[in-house]
Amino acid sequence: MNYTPSTPSFEHMRNGMLDSIAATAAGNASARCALIWQAFAQYGIGVGATGTVLGSTSVAITPSNVARSDCLH
Repeated sequence: MNYTPSTPSFEHMRNGMLDSIAATAAGNASARCALIWQAFAQYGIGVGATGTVLGSTSVAITPSNVARSDCLH
């Protein structure tokens, strides 16, 4: 998880995995990126999903089940 900040959100984890795949420039990078997007989108952390902490006990969540097929975020 070299591509994620300390105490990452789910979006940061997703983006860190995508950045890691993009940095390797492997031949199957697009398939691996599509797999990451599909897995996160399945749980509502797709394109445009956000989670914002509002104080110590509540979170504002905007889910998205939209997946991409590339490593962009």
